[in-house]
Amino acid sequence: MDSLPPYMRPFYQAILDIFDEMEEELTKEGKSDRVYYGKFEVILAFFASLID
Repeated sequence: MDSLPPYMRPFYQAILDIFDEMEEELTKEGKSDRVYYGKFEVILAFFASLID
């Protein structure tokens, strides 16, 4: 996270916190593997927005 510009750090941390909460809940249901795919899609969306 240190490589991010300071203005992006709070946003990125908020997203990580959301994924942590989702992972806790989905682990209880045996579906924690879905968190990986969610993180991957967020990364794809981020890079797609850089291209535009």
